This record gives sequence, structure tokens and C-alpha cells, in this order.
Amino acid sequence: DYQTLQDSLLRFYHFEQEAVIKSLFSETFGSKKDHLPGGWIIEKNSDLPIPSLEYTQDSIRLLSAGNKYIPVIPDISSGRIRFTAGINFTVAGHFAILVSFRYDLKTRRSEAVRVQPNEGEKETVVEYGDMKANRFTPEQSRKIRVSDSVLEHPFKIEIDFHEEKLRMKLADAATSFRIQPSGSGKIAFSRE
Repeated sequence: DYQTLQDSLLRFYHFEQEAVIKSLFSETFGSKKDHLPGGWIIEKNSDLPIPSLEYTQDSIRLLSAGNKYIPVIPDISSGRIRFTAGINFTVAGHFAILVSFRYDLKTRRSEAVRVQPNEGEKETVVEYGDMKANRFTPEQSRKIRVSDSVLEHPFKIEIDFHEEKLRMKLADAATSFRIQPSGSGKIAFSRE
């Protein structure tokens, strides 16, 4: 039953392939390799000599912009991504979360959603667009009623993408986009 599946999820990352509602990845934070989370590909796009992340017992914190964090899963063309995030505005200053899907590791191109706080406002900007060579180009933009104060505490993000429709829930707000399917690929997380 769907509710039982939803209640049994682990906290941080969970991906499902919709055709069969099959879980492809759940981060348990129990596996490490060289002080980095196991089960992830790290695509370095930052000049920093360090991994630019902090790995704790129950979270992965993206400390600087640039690098992509890609769970080791098969390529998917549709699915659901769920995770919990939080933004430390004192440390981060300007901050945006980027979730790429249908990401091609060779061409470094994907569709993506960017979540960007609208500093000091009671709304957050959510954009859908193209990610190419680590540059995001927005194609559509929405403002949703989620204030910075909500984003300072752990909040849930859920992204469903199927064919030409993308639905996104951010905390208690939701929005949707008509999208241009681009085949299949990986999921990737990064920040600006």
C-alpha cells in the first residue's frame, strides 16, 4: 500500500521509478569511502581542493557551489525524488538548490529544477529549465508561498516528473510545469 511505503522511507534521499513504484535509492548515511558518502558519484565543478560537502550521521550538507552529487542508480526517464533540505542563511548567504533529472553524464546536460529563496520575501522562486555544462538556463518560473523562515528549518521537497508534466511540492506549497522530455538519465544535486 502506498501510504505504508511512504511511511517507511528513510529521511534524506529516496528515488522511485514510477512504472512499478520501485525504490531505486535510499540514503542511510551508513556507507563512507574516503570520508565521503558511499553510493554517490561526485562530479567536480569547483576549484576547491576539498569535496565541498559535510557528511554527518543523518545528512549531507552542500557547503559550496559547483559540484554535482549523483546517486548511483540506473538511468530513469520518469520518477519521484523526495528529500529533506535546510538552508543556513547565515553561512550560505545567496543560495539555490538545483535538482537535475534525466542527467547525461557524458554530455553533462539535463532538465533541472532550481529552488531559490527570494531574500526577505514570503515567497520562494521555483524554476524549471535546462542544465548544460553546469549552467542553469530557466525556461519557466513560479513563485510559491514559502518564506525564508520555513527554509531555515528542515523542509521536504518532492519532485514528480512524467513525460511532459513535472509536479513539485516544497514544504506545504506546490506547483507544476509542462516540460520537454529529454530521454533518460541520472539524478543530480547541486547548489548555487
